[in-house]
Amino acid sequence: MEPLLILWIVALILGGIFELIILVKAWQDSIFQFLLCLFFPLYIFYYAFARLASGRRGLIVGGYVVCVLLVLILWSSSESLSTPKVEVIDFECVQTGSDILMSGTVKNVSDKPLSLTATGALIFDPDHPAFKTAGLRSRRFEGTVTPKSLPPGSTGRFQIRGQVPRREVFVLRKLALPGGDCRLDPFTDDSTGDRVNYREP
Repeated sequence: MEPLLILWIVALILGGIFELIILVKAWQDSIFQFLLCLFFPLYIFYYAFARLASGRRGLIVGGYVVCVLLVLILWSSSESLSTPKVEVIDFECVQTGSDILMSGTVKNVSDKPLSLTATGALIFDPDHPAFKTAGLRSRRFEGTVTPKSLPPGSTGRFQIRGQVPRREVFVLRKLALPGGDCRLDPFTDDSTGDRVNYREP
């Protein structure tokens, strides 16, 4: 699990706890105050400042505000990270015996140069009884993108080479099973280590 996601979950839980404390206090005052806090998000801040005892007001209100801001900031940053920065124009996967070659063309659709690592996977159906019996498992492989620095609006080529153990190839042939499905995973930004999502034309 990514650190930003963990921080977002923690902030969401703590914010929920602080909000629950305020709602319980509002319920103890009156149902009307409770409903106002529940259905009007901004009113809960007013209520917390105006009605909570001064001894714990700072901790509860401060904690609640910080958690809400953290949740909003992390949510907005995650939306920005999930926006595709590259476009995969074509993709091909060739399996020859135990060797696998995934290749294709990628275009930088962001406004900054990108240095990327390509990642692909060979996926076996986990629910297929024969795959379970044979002990076959999915595998991930890394590859290169050329040129190393991809300017905005330009295209490059990626190649991902991998190899399946010969024992597994023998099992596939003996049981007359398909060789698995090739999948192109998100790229990796070499400068930050972040995932780079892609879109297809």
